[in-house]
Amino acid sequence: MHPRWKLLATAVAGFALLAGCGIPSDGRPRDIAADERLQLADTKAPEQAAATANSPKVYFLSQGPNGEDRLQPAGRDVVSTPSAVLTELFNGLTATEQQTNKWRTAVPPDTKLVDAPVQQPDGTLVVNLNQAFFQASGPAQINAVAQVVFTATGLDEVQRVKILVEGQPQGWPRGDGTAQPVGEPLSQYAYPELSPDSQPDYPPAPSPTPSTTAPPPPSTTTASTLVPPPLPSLPKS
Repeated sequence: MHPRWKLLATAVAGFALLAGCGIPSDGRPRDIAADERLQLADTKAPEQAAATANSPKVYFLSQGPNGEDRLQPAGRDVVSTPSAVLTELFNGLTATEQQTNKWRTAVPPDTKLVDAPVQQPDGTLVVNLNQAFFQASGPAQINAVAQVVFTATGLDEVQRVKILVEGQPQGWPRGDGTAQPVGEPLSQYAYPELSPDSQPDYPPAPSPTPSTTAPPPPSTTTASTLVPPPLPSLPKS
């Protein structure tokens, strides 16, 4: 076969192969059918997944192994500012967190920021809330205050939180139920029982065990069994 005809035959075979593979030969743009589209909505780019992993946390309540309350961190895809993160806390749980994870919140649903939190140079964040925050009382108030404290102190450069209500300082309860002095800021250390990472400071000391070494048997030699050495014999006169 002439080389030119051989080249033409190869090209025709190639076009036929491409047509058999299903490559469309449309001459103008067309809409892609729904079943031909890539399902990208549920696929996160690596950068987006990393951003979610490093997103700020808000704290809700879960149940510990013995039925006790424990704080549970939940990521939120918002900027790491006190206003944005605390607003997410006050917005409450997602459907999955509430129904599947069985988490709860002690923060009253109408709680809001009165104004933007103020960051002080010593690491204290001043948070001014509305009167709705007082709807939590007793143990619920301890949990609600702890949720605010852990959420706020999870942000960079925030070490403690001073919670005001309508601009007025309060004496909030600590985890053991004792009251913090009015106006004194709170840190995570005030709620060790609720911390998700709480562990005993030291393992309990082992109880002493009796010695397994048997004492030596008492001596059977008594004074009555001792035999004195013989006396030396005296020379005869």
